[in-house]
Amino acid sequence: NATNVTNAHCNATNATDVSFRDRCNPPGGSSGGVDVQALIGIFLAALSALISSVALVIMKRSADVEVGLPLCKRWRWWLGFVINTGSELTLSTVALTLAPLAIIAPVFGTQVIFSAMIARAGCVPGVKEMMSLCEWICLAGAIAGIALCSAFGPSSETAILYEEYQIYLPQGRYLGFLVPSVTLVFCWSLILTNKRLKWLRPKDDSLTTAVVSSLGAGIAGSCSIVSSRIFTTALIWELIVGGNTKVLGMWVSWLGVFGLIASAPTQLWLLNSALASGKAAFTVPLYTVMSTRARTPRTPRAHTPRAPHSTRACR
Repeated sequence: NATNVTNAHCNATNATDVSFRDRCNPPGGSSGGVDVQALIGIFLAALSALISSVALVIMKRSADVEVGLPLCKRWRWWLGFVINTGSELTLSTVALTLAPLAIIAPVFGTQVIFSAMIARAGCVPGVKEMMSLCEWICLAGAIAGIALCSAFGPSSETAILYEEYQIYLPQGRYLGFLVPSVTLVFCWSLILTNKRLKWLRPKDDSLTTAVVSSLGAGIAGSCSIVSSRIFTTALIWELIVGGNTKVLGMWVSWLGVFGLIASAPTQLWLLNSALASGKAAFTVPLYTVMSTRARTPRTPRAHTPRAPHSTRACR
Protein backbone atom coordinates (compact mmCIF):
# COMPACT_ATOMS: atom_id res chain seq x y z
CA ASN A 1 0.00 0.00 0.00
CA ALA A 2 2.84 2.37 0.80
CA THR A 3 4.41 1.62 -2.59
CA ASN A 4 1.13 2.30 -4.36
CA VAL A 5 0.73 5.60 -2.56
CA THR A 6 4.29 6.58 -3.51
CA ASN A 7 3.72 5.65 -7.16
CA ALA A 8 0.44 7.57 -7.22
CA HIS A 9 2.14 10.62 -5.77
CA CYS A 10 4.94 10.44 -8.35
CA ASN A 11 2.52 10.01 -11.23
CA ALA A 12 0.35 12.90 -10.04
CA THR A 13 3.39 15.12 -9.69
CA ASN A 14 4.94 14.12 -13.02
CA ALA A 15 1.72 14.51 -14.98
CA THR A 16 1.68 18.25 -14.30
CA ASP A 17 2.82 20.62 -17.01
CA VAL A 18 5.98 22.51 -16.09
CA SER A 19 7.58 25.76 -17.11
CA PHE A 20 10.58 26.24 -19.39
CA ARG A 21 12.79 26.99 -16.38
CA ASP A 22 11.66 23.85 -14.58
CA ARG A 23 12.24 21.75 -17.68
CA CYS A 24 15.88 22.89 -17.74
CA ASN A 25 16.43 21.86 -14.11
CA PRO A 26 18.07 18.45 -13.78
CA PRO A 27 15.93 15.70 -12.19
CA GLY A 28 16.67 15.51 -8.51
CA GLY A 29 18.84 18.59 -8.64
CA SER A 30 18.60 21.80 -6.71
CA SER A 31 16.02 24.38 -7.64
CA GLY A 32 18.71 26.73 -8.88
CA GLY A 33 20.52 24.12 -10.98
CA VAL A 34 20.50 23.98 -14.75
CA ASP A 35 20.77 20.86 -16.86
CA VAL A 36 23.95 21.40 -18.89
CA GLN A 37 22.97 18.67 -21.35
CA ALA A 38 19.69 20.45 -22.09
CA LEU A 39 21.52 23.73 -22.70
CA ILE A 40 23.98 22.02 -25.04
CA GLY A 41 21.03 20.48 -26.86
CA ILE A 42 19.40 23.91 -27.24
CA PHE A 43 22.65 25.40 -28.57
CA LEU A 44 23.11 22.57 -31.09
CA ALA A 45 19.49 22.94 -32.21
CA ALA A 46 19.98 26.67 -32.82
CA LEU A 47 23.23 26.03 -34.70
CA SER A 48 21.49 23.40 -36.81
CA ALA A 49 18.71 25.89 -37.56
CA LEU A 50 21.27 28.47 -38.75
CA ILE A 51 23.04 25.99 -41.04
CA SER A 52 19.74 24.66 -42.37
CA SER A 53 18.59 28.22 -43.09
CA VAL A 54 21.64 28.81 -45.28
CA ALA A 55 20.97 25.50 -47.04
CA LEU A 56 17.31 26.38 -47.65
CA VAL A 57 18.19 29.76 -49.15
CA ILE A 58 20.68 28.02 -51.45
CA MET A 59 17.88 25.67 -52.51
CA LYS A 60 15.71 28.73 -53.08
CA ARG A 61 18.36 30.06 -55.47
CA SER A 62 18.33 26.70 -57.24
CA ALA A 63 14.56 26.91 -57.64
CA ASP A 64 14.99 30.33 -59.29
CA VAL A 65 17.85 29.71 -61.73
CA GLU A 66 17.96 25.93 -62.24
CA VAL A 67 14.31 25.37 -63.03
CA GLY A 68 13.84 22.95 -65.92
CA LEU A 69 17.24 21.30 -65.48
CA PRO A 70 17.45 17.59 -64.64
CA LEU A 71 17.89 16.99 -60.92
CA CYS A 72 21.34 15.52 -61.47
CA LYS A 73 22.55 18.86 -62.95
CA ARG A 74 21.14 21.13 -60.25
CA TRP A 75 24.32 21.52 -58.23
CA ARG A 76 22.93 24.30 -56.03
CA TRP A 77 20.01 22.09 -55.02
CA TRP A 78 22.35 19.23 -54.17
CA LEU A 79 24.64 21.56 -52.22
CA GLY A 80 21.72 22.79 -50.13
CA PHE A 81 20.43 19.24 -49.74
CA VAL A 82 23.77 17.90 -48.50
CA ILE A 83 24.25 20.80 -46.05
CA ASN A 84 20.69 20.53 -44.71
CA THR A 85 20.74 16.74 -44.43
CA GLY A 86 24.17 16.74 -42.80
CA SER A 87 22.99 19.26 -40.22
CA GLU A 88 19.82 17.31 -39.50
CA LEU A 89 21.61 13.95 -39.19
CA THR A 90 24.39 15.25 -36.94
CA LEU A 91 23.56 18.37 -34.95
CA SER A 92 19.79 17.88 -34.81
CA THR A 93 20.09 14.21 -33.91
CA VAL A 94 22.49 14.92 -31.04
CA ALA A 95 20.31 17.81 -29.84
CA LEU A 96 17.27 15.54 -29.74
CA THR A 97 19.11 13.09 -27.50
CA LEU A 98 20.20 15.80 -25.05
CA ALA A 99 16.96 17.70 -24.43
CA PRO A 100 13.20 17.01 -24.49
CA LEU A 101 11.51 17.31 -27.87
CA ALA A 102 9.01 19.88 -26.54
CA ILE A 103 11.93 22.24 -25.85
CA ILE A 104 14.05 21.46 -28.91
CA ALA A 105 11.22 21.77 -31.46
CA PRO A 106 10.55 25.50 -30.82
CA VAL A 107 14.30 26.20 -30.92
CA PHE A 108 14.35 24.88 -34.47
CA GLY A 109 11.90 27.69 -35.15
CA THR A 110 14.79 30.15 -35.07
CA GLN A 111 15.04 29.31 -38.78
CA VAL A 112 12.33 31.96 -39.12
CA ILE A 113 14.79 34.61 -37.98
CA PHE A 114 17.85 33.22 -39.73
CA SER A 115 16.21 32.68 -43.12
CA ALA A 116 14.69 36.17 -43.18
CA MET A 117 17.98 37.79 -42.16
CA ILE A 118 20.02 35.77 -44.66
CA ALA A 119 17.61 36.57 -47.49
CA ARG A 120 17.52 40.25 -46.49
CA ALA A 121 21.31 40.60 -46.14
CA GLY A 122 22.08 38.77 -49.39
CA CYS A 123 24.47 36.32 -47.73
CA VAL A 124 23.77 33.80 -50.50
CA PRO A 125 24.80 35.25 -53.90
CA GLY A 126 21.77 35.97 -56.05
CA VAL A 127 19.25 36.06 -53.19
CA LYS A 128 18.55 39.48 -51.70
CA GLU A 129 14.96 40.20 -50.76
CA MET A 130 13.40 43.34 -49.36
CA MET A 131 10.76 43.01 -46.66
CA SER A 132 7.80 45.31 -46.21
CA LEU A 133 6.67 46.70 -42.86
CA CYS A 134 3.79 44.22 -42.81
CA GLU A 135 6.20 41.32 -43.36
CA TRP A 136 8.43 42.54 -40.53
CA ILE A 137 5.40 42.73 -38.22
CA CYS A 138 4.32 39.20 -39.21
CA LEU A 139 7.87 37.95 -38.65
CA ALA A 140 7.92 39.51 -35.18
CA GLY A 141 4.60 37.79 -34.42
CA ALA A 142 6.01 34.45 -35.54
CA ILE A 143 9.09 34.91 -33.35
CA ALA A 144 6.90 35.80 -30.37
CA GLY A 145 4.82 32.68 -31.00
CA ILE A 146 7.92 30.48 -31.04
CA ALA A 147 9.14 32.02 -27.76
CA LEU A 148 5.75 31.49 -26.10
CA CYS A 149 5.54 27.94 -27.44
CA SER A 150 8.96 27.16 -25.98
CA ALA A 151 8.26 28.77 -22.62
CA PHE A 152 4.65 27.75 -22.01
CA GLY A 153 3.97 25.04 -24.59
CA PRO A 154 2.84 21.51 -23.78
CA SER A 155 5.30 19.33 -21.94
CA SER A 156 5.21 16.80 -19.18
CA GLU A 157 7.67 15.51 -16.64
CA THR A 158 6.43 11.95 -17.10
CA ALA A 159 9.25 9.68 -18.27
CA ILE A 160 7.84 6.69 -20.14
CA LEU A 161 9.64 3.57 -21.27
CA TYR A 162 10.30 2.98 -24.94
CA GLU A 163 8.04 -0.08 -24.88
CA GLU A 164 5.13 2.22 -23.98
CA TYR A 165 5.47 4.11 -27.27
CA GLN A 166 3.22 1.45 -28.77
CA ILE A 167 0.55 2.31 -26.20
CA TYR A 168 0.62 6.09 -26.68
CA LEU A 169 0.97 6.41 -30.46
CA PRO A 170 -2.28 4.62 -31.47
CA GLN A 171 -4.32 6.93 -29.21
CA GLY A 172 -6.94 9.18 -30.77
CA ARG A 173 -5.22 12.47 -29.89
CA TYR A 174 -2.24 11.50 -32.05
CA LEU A 175 -4.14 9.82 -34.84
CA GLY A 176 -6.46 12.84 -34.93
CA PHE A 177 -3.50 14.95 -36.04
CA LEU A 178 -1.57 12.35 -38.05
CA VAL A 179 -4.35 11.05 -40.31
CA PRO A 180 -5.65 14.43 -41.60
CA SER A 181 -2.10 15.75 -41.98
CA VAL A 182 -0.83 12.77 -43.98
CA THR A 183 -4.03 12.88 -46.07
CA LEU A 184 -3.39 16.53 -46.89
CA VAL A 185 0.20 15.85 -47.95
CA PHE A 186 -0.85 12.83 -50.03
CA CYS A 187 -3.66 14.67 -51.83
CA TRP A 188 -1.53 17.73 -52.54
CA SER A 189 1.26 15.50 -53.88
CA LEU A 190 -1.24 13.86 -56.23
CA ILE A 191 -2.45 17.24 -57.46
CA LEU A 192 1.12 18.33 -58.22
CA THR A 193 2.14 15.11 -60.02
CA ASN A 194 -0.98 13.53 -61.58
CA LYS A 195 -1.80 14.85 -65.06
CA ARG A 196 -5.47 13.97 -64.66
CA LEU A 197 -5.70 16.38 -61.73
CA LYS A 198 -3.98 19.23 -63.56
CA TRP A 199 -7.24 21.19 -63.56
CA LEU A 200 -7.00 21.39 -59.77
CA ARG A 201 -3.39 22.56 -59.81
CA PRO A 202 -2.81 26.29 -59.17
CA LYS A 203 -0.07 28.22 -60.93
CA ASP A 204 3.49 27.46 -59.86
CA ASP A 205 4.09 31.03 -58.68
CA SER A 206 0.72 31.48 -56.96
CA LEU A 207 0.15 32.21 -53.30
CA THR A 208 -1.89 29.00 -52.99
CA THR A 209 1.06 26.87 -54.14
CA ALA A 210 3.42 28.67 -51.76
CA VAL A 211 1.12 28.26 -48.76
CA VAL A 212 -0.01 24.66 -49.32
CA SER A 213 3.45 23.42 -50.32
CA SER A 214 4.98 25.11 -47.27
CA LEU A 215 2.26 23.58 -45.11
CA GLY A 216 2.85 20.13 -46.59
CA ALA A 217 6.61 20.46 -46.23
CA GLY A 218 6.16 21.47 -42.59
CA ILE A 219 3.96 18.45 -41.89
CA ALA A 220 6.42 16.12 -43.63
CA GLY A 221 9.25 17.76 -41.71
CA SER A 222 7.51 17.21 -38.38
CA CYS A 223 6.93 13.54 -39.25
CA SER A 224 10.58 13.29 -40.27
CA ILE A 225 11.92 14.71 -37.01
CA VAL A 226 9.60 12.58 -34.84
CA SER A 227 10.52 9.46 -36.85
CA SER A 228 14.17 10.39 -36.38
CA ARG A 229 13.62 10.69 -32.62
CA ILE A 230 12.00 7.25 -32.50
CA PHE A 231 14.79 5.77 -34.62
CA THR A 232 17.64 7.27 -32.58
CA THR A 233 16.01 6.28 -29.28
CA ALA A 234 15.59 2.69 -30.47
CA LEU A 235 19.02 2.36 -32.08
CA ILE A 236 21.28 4.35 -29.75
CA TRP A 237 19.76 4.32 -26.27
CA GLU A 238 17.78 1.08 -26.31
CA LEU A 239 19.77 -1.25 -28.59
CA ILE A 240 23.38 -0.04 -28.38
CA VAL A 241 23.54 1.52 -24.90
CA GLY A 242 20.83 -0.49 -23.16
CA GLY A 243 21.30 -3.77 -25.01
CA ASN A 244 17.54 -4.11 -25.43
CA THR A 245 17.12 -6.36 -28.48
CA LYS A 246 13.33 -6.37 -28.07
CA VAL A 247 13.14 -3.08 -29.95
CA LEU A 248 13.90 -4.96 -33.18
CA GLY A 249 10.58 -6.78 -32.88
CA MET A 250 8.49 -3.71 -32.05
CA TRP A 251 6.40 -2.16 -34.79
CA VAL A 252 7.07 1.34 -33.49
CA SER A 253 10.81 0.93 -34.24
CA TRP A 254 10.09 0.08 -37.86
CA LEU A 255 7.54 2.88 -37.98
CA GLY A 256 10.39 5.25 -37.21
CA VAL A 257 12.55 3.75 -39.98
CA PHE A 258 9.93 3.76 -42.73
CA GLY A 259 8.46 7.06 -41.55
CA LEU A 260 11.88 8.68 -41.94
CA ILE A 261 12.37 7.14 -45.39
CA ALA A 262 8.95 8.35 -46.59
CA SER A 263 8.79 11.79 -44.98
CA ALA A 264 12.32 13.14 -45.52
CA PRO A 265 12.27 13.13 -49.37
CA THR A 266 8.67 14.38 -49.39
CA GLN A 267 9.65 17.26 -47.15
CA LEU A 268 12.45 18.36 -49.47
CA TRP A 269 10.33 17.97 -52.62
CA LEU A 270 7.44 20.05 -51.27
CA LEU A 271 9.85 22.60 -49.83
CA ASN A 272 11.43 22.98 -53.26
CA SER A 273 7.95 23.59 -54.70
CA ALA A 274 7.27 26.22 -52.04
CA LEU A 275 10.60 27.98 -52.54
CA ALA A 276 10.02 28.16 -56.29
CA SER A 277 6.62 29.81 -55.83
CA GLY A 278 7.41 32.58 -53.35
CA LYS A 279 10.05 34.60 -51.53
CA ALA A 280 12.36 32.82 -49.12
CA ALA A 281 11.50 35.38 -46.43
CA PHE A 282 7.88 34.21 -46.67
CA THR A 283 7.95 30.49 -47.54
CA VAL A 284 10.77 29.39 -45.21
CA PRO A 285 9.22 30.99 -42.08
CA LEU A 286 5.82 29.54 -43.01
CA TYR A 287 7.35 26.09 -43.42
CA THR A 288 9.36 26.45 -40.20
CA VAL A 289 6.44 27.60 -38.05
CA MET A 290 4.24 24.74 -39.25
CA SER A 291 7.00 22.19 -38.73
CA THR A 292 7.80 23.59 -35.26
CA ARG A 293 4.21 23.59 -34.05
CA ALA A 294 3.46 20.14 -35.48
CA ARG A 295 6.40 18.47 -33.78
CA THR A 296 5.70 19.92 -30.32
CA PRO A 297 3.41 17.09 -29.21
CA ARG A 298 1.60 16.87 -25.91
CA THR A 299 3.35 13.67 -24.98
CA PRO A 300 5.32 12.42 -21.98
CA ARG A 301 9.07 12.34 -22.34
CA ALA A 302 10.68 9.06 -23.29
CA HIS A 303 12.88 7.39 -20.71
CA THR A 304 16.47 6.79 -21.80
CA PRO A 305 19.15 4.88 -19.87
CA ARG A 306 21.40 7.96 -19.65
CA ALA A 307 19.13 10.04 -17.43
CA PRO A 308 16.82 8.19 -15.05
CA HIS A 309 13.84 10.24 -13.87
CA SER A 310 11.80 10.05 -10.71
CA THR A 311 9.06 8.06 -12.44
CA ARG A 312 11.57 5.36 -13.29
CA ALA A 313 12.70 5.29 -9.65
CA CYS A 314 9.09 4.97 -8.49
CA ARG A 315 8.59 2.00 -10.77
